[in-house]
Amino acid sequence: MQGSLTLYPDSNVFTYRSSILLKADNEVKTPKPFYVRVPKGLKWYGVENSQAFSFYYESGQVISIVIDLADNVVEKDSTFQPTKAEIEKYRIAFTAVANQKYNMWNIGYDQKRKQLLVKKGAATILLYNILPRNYDQFRSFIEGFKFK
Repeated sequence: MQGSLTLYPDSNVFTYRSSILLKADNEVKTPKPFYVRVPKGLKWYGVENSQAFSFYYESGQVISIVIDLADNVVEKDSTFQPTKAEIEKYRIAFTAVANQKYNMWNIGYDQKRKQLLVKKGAATILLYNILPRNYDQFRSFIEGFKFK
């Protein structure tokens, strides 16, 4: 199984597991299994190379998750509101599946909306252009992100 989305009345749960090893030259990486609750109202989601996961909602709201497959991740967990420049430095990492309709960089940055960057071990999670009325729900769901 790669990724699965289980639908519940109050939320959805995305679970990722893969037994497919990733190879680059002589280096072999094992995908990291995880699960995360995401809000209802999902319009589209994409998975790219066991590392990049994007969830798109109405009005250009996005949850983007990037998993570092290196075994030596030692960064502390953190949560902060990034500037536009800080988000831009992650541009390549957060560009999952190049779908023209659902592509975070085609949506554009809206400074009136909420942005949040969360580091949890090998995961970097970005809330992008979240409507203020939805922010608390989106944040509480992604804070429950867990590696299995």
